[in-house]
Amino acid sequence: MTTAPSPLALLDGDWYFLGAQTQGCRRIALLSSGGGEPLGAVCTSRQAAHTLANGAGLEVLEIRQDDLRAKEEWLEDVLGQGAERLLIDPGEGERQVATEKALWYILSFKRQTACL
Repeated sequence: MTTAPSPLALLDGDWYFLGAQTQGCRRIALLSSGGGEPLGAVCTSRQAAHTLANGAGLEVLEIRQDDLRAKEEWLEDVLGQGAERLLIDPGEGERQVATEKALWYILSFKRQTACL
């Protein structure tokens, strides 16, 4: 019997997300739930992000797995836009996690206080 990895463990790798990068300024695209709630979205593969973009005119942007500062800033930006939930691999057996919980997870590695 195999078990699916924890949604938080999926945040350890590279992140691919939709947005736009212009003149040194990055804009993160959020998804919307059926009830209109803003949702952050991270894909664990470039291909999954391209599938999610589906001609929406957005770029697939990347954060490398070891760039904890960029991951922290991304999560803070998403929280600042009102997204309290984070979808991981939307449309591909997506998993959800509270955005704030994901931020604390990343910060625990940055501060070297992660419990493994």
